[in-house]
Amino acid sequence: MQQDSEIEPDVVTFTIILSACSHCGLVEEACSIWAVGRSFSCPGTDEADRGD
Repeated sequence: MQQDSEIEPDVVTFTIILSACSHCGLVEEACSIWAVGRSFSCPGTDEADRGD
């Protein structure tokens, strides 16, 4: 994922990317993108880790 820009992706961006990875069976890529989402503090990434 490109990080050269000052524009930060939002939760919609990550949802679309993760959905595309899911449809293509790209589990490893989805996991690395999930980690990037956490670094941007996207809503929902911390709740999923707790299992709530």
